[in-house]
Amino acid sequence: MAHFVAGPIPTHEDPTIQSLLRIIWDLFISLEGDVTQLTLTEIHTAPQNPQNGQIWYADGTDWNPGSGRGVYIFKGSAFVFLG
Repeated sequence: MAHFVAGPIPTHEDPTIQSLLRIIWDLFISLEGDVTQLTLTEIHTAPQNPQNGQIWYADGTDWNPGSGRGVYIFKGSAFVFLG
């Protein structure tokens, strides 16, 4: 079981964006604690500008990062098959 802890609310000079950030932050706070389920959507194209730690569920046909259909994490400069 994973544990999620929300960090501090980001700030922005635009009041509209700051209001949206507050709404999103409040949502994260409501999710804080134990996470019992995570659902990944299967994707068919490689993500643009992947960042370390991001996770995707590849379809294995249109987008095959190396080991076919499954879950991959981006680590360093490569997609690592998780299963």
